[in-house]
Amino acid sequence: MKKKVLALFLSAAMAAGLIAGCGTPKEGTSGAAADGAGSGDDATTVDDGGSGDDAAGADSEAPGDADGADAAADSGADGEWEYKEATLTLLTFPDINMDGFNAVAALAEEKLGITIDIEVVAAGEDILTTRQASGDLNDLCIANSGATLGTQMDPENNFIALNDNAVIMDRLDDTFKDAVSFNGTVYGVPQTSGMAGCVMYNKKVFADAGVEVPHTWDEFIEVCDTLQAAGVTPLIGTFGDAWTSQVLFLGDYYNLKSAEPEFAANFEAGTQKYADTEAAIRSFSKFADVQKYYNEDYLSATFSDGVDYLAEGEGAMWIMLTEVIPEIDALYGEEYTSQIGAFGVPGESADNHGLTVWEPNALYGNKNSDKVDDIIRFMEFYVSDEALDAFNAVQTPHGPVCIKGYETSVELYPAVQDMQAYIDDGKTSVALEFECSVIGANCDAICVECATGQTTAQQAAEKLDDDCYKAAVQLGLEWEK
Repeated sequence: MKKKVLALFLSAAMAAGLIAGCGTPKEGTSGAAADGAGSGDDATTVDDGGSGDDAAGADSEAPGDADGADAAADSGADGEWEYKEATLTLLTFPDINMDGFNAVAALAEEKLGITIDIEVVAAGEDILTTRQASGDLNDLCIANSGATLGTQMDPENNFIALNDNAVIMDRLDDTFKDAVSFNGTVYGVPQTSGMAGCVMYNKKVFADAGVEVPHTWDEFIEVCDTLQAAGVTPLIGTFGDAWTSQVLFLGDYYNLKSAEPEFAANFEAGTQKYADTEAAIRSFSKFADVQKYYNEDYLSATFSDGVDYLAEGEGAMWIMLTEVIPEIDALYGEEYTSQIGAFGVPGESADNHGLTVWEPNALYGNKNSDKVDDIIRFMEFYVSDEALDAFNAVQTPHGPVCIKGYETSVELYPAVQDMQAYIDDGKTSVALEFECSVIGANCDAICVECATGQTTAQQAAEKLDDDCYKAAVQLGLEWEK
């Protein structure tokens, strides 16, 4: 029986931002790119709607930058694709899981005659901007969505505009469109599904201890106390990989925004700071609240250790990005993933228990390539049901999707179903990075210091303000120190 994968629909009022902020890694942390693609590991998940996820190549003289709509509208809906041999190059990075993409690429070679030559580089987005400047950018690239699209990637001069391509535009969720837009123009399609920063928990451990999902922060602490009294490690810490320390702080943004709806806009303008905002300081103070509940080796344990601890029930909860779900699936299988649930970082009100979500990376086309028509053919195919089915067959969604109207036969992870409930209830917010282009470089280190008691919440907030001031200056914003 097919399950409807509901598209993530958030408020159109939300400003576009970027997923890479504060040192948060791209989705995925392991996994090698399939045949011929090098290693992969980012957004790791299926395009069940969210990840890259139509239709058609149409005329051989197919669509260019603004002409995509006409040709696209003429074909693809009936599942027939123009076959025309071409080779496109793709730039990607080691932290991006390419399994689903590779499945789509293999199908595109069969159906469209398009071969994708994948280049995996370790230099991150620096090499992307370097190649843009030198005119050597690949035909396609996978990169962040969000605020840095406009501040770092100069999309108007480098990426194919998609606004006039109805085949693609009609498929994209509105919030994702915001995340890949600059000055009102849409430039990318989702490479994988989205993800959330939330509390992952072992349902069996909860049941054995007789505790239920908490809906306020006070209830969360009570659950931790009950688990600890039962001899269970309440909370998994994996600060050996410092980036993981940020998820509690960043995942609490739903609560910060609920208290201060204009915080992102005011922060970017330099008129409001973390250190003078009570709700922002509260996000940091939660580190002190939970320090005594971590595993003994939380300072040295790594992300991989956390996967094992959560799956095997050695810890009850892990505040983590939902990329952990396919990791558990790959290592332990369905018996274990069926025991993993998810809930948003609780705030002060049970009636407003929400979830912070991250938009996925995007697939962009090089507008300066001499193969623009073929690039658009591939991008249209990438968001088709046929391509999504191929993607999902090897990568199951680990978060909200970004494609409208797609149905998948893949059984969704229970944790993803938990996340969907927040979306259905309208209790979601995109992470701050998607609403504000000012992103500090040292958020992970600041969070580790606060989590280990080296700094207070107030001091951590002040440090992050200082860190972000440097970024604001680089962006040419008029911030006062």
